Amino acid sequence: MSWPTVALGDLFEIARGGSPRPIEKFLTDDPDGLNWISISDATQSGKVIEKTERRIRKEGLAKSRWVEPGDFLLSNSMSFGRPYIMGTAGCIHDGWLVLKPGKTEVDSNYLYHLLGSQPVFAQFTKRATGTTVKNLNTTIVSETEIPLPPLPEQQRIAAILDQADALRGLRRQSLSRLSDLGQAIFYEMFGDPIANTKQFPTSRLASFGTLDRGKSKHRPRNDPVLLGGPHPLIQTGDVAGARDFITSFQSTYSDVGLKQSRKWPRGTLCITIAANIADTAILDFDACFPDSIVGFQSGSDATNYFIHEWFTRLSPRRM
Repeated sequence: MSWPTVALGDLFEIARGGSPRPIEKFLTDDPDGLNWISISDATQSGKVIEKTERRIRKEGLAKSRWVEPGDFLLSNSMSFGRPYIMGTAGCIHDGWLVLKPGKTEVDSNYLYHLLGSQPVFAQFTKRATGTTVKNLNTTIVSETEIPLPPLPEQQRIAAILDQADALRGLRRQSLSRLSDLGQAIFYEMFGDPIANTKQFPTSRLASFGTLDRGKSKHRPRNDPVLLGGPHPLIQTGDVAGARDFITSFQSTYSDVGLKQSRKWPRGTLCITIAANIADTAILDFDACFPDSIVGFQSGSDATNYFIHEWFTRLSPRRM
């Protein structure tokens, strides 16, 4: 079924937040202070931001932007484009964009799912390509187009997607329990991997295959000339966020970027050595990665998946 497409700027008043500076001078414990909405509040809320950890003095409002229940927030940097619905009022800093509903009625749950969808994220990414660090701005969001079916159809679609989210939540709980079971089975078979309580013979990892550190010779590492081409670029966050296999990527190298780096083949085990230390995941496609990641390719005595499972059972705090 075909529905009309509408630019977000035709449906919402879109604006960027602002911050009084230095912010430390405006933070307050006074209960009469204004809610100060931060990324950590959003992370804890999941979908609807109901409360904030911090407040600012009322005079800080002149340098910030006021948002109200029913407004939408989009993070405009880092993990940009993540949507949240306001369930309370407060002030937002310049790491946020606010979408204030206009006259056209749009179901909030429908819009929430749509803003978080891959097609909309692809529009954000395409328009943000070429920046050193991808950021959203009011123009990019205003020009992004979404399908707009009649309101009853929006509500029907949103209800289906809400059910899908609930099922995914149950699946995550099941996977968590399975992970705990896997941990128990692993310890039953191998004992404590750090203390080697079962006295298995040990060898250095390099004896099971080849280890090579990622390459990113050019400085600065985020030079725009290196980015935005056809070659997938894996970062430590991609490894940390993967479940066993890396199946997607957020950044790419240009041909210039590839020349100062190296492309590892599908099946390579990625091991982080900075930021999220000792996280592992296996490439599901050929990709480059910087020198904060080590690539491991196993020989005949072990598989990459076995090494990955072994690392998964280790605690990075004890390595």
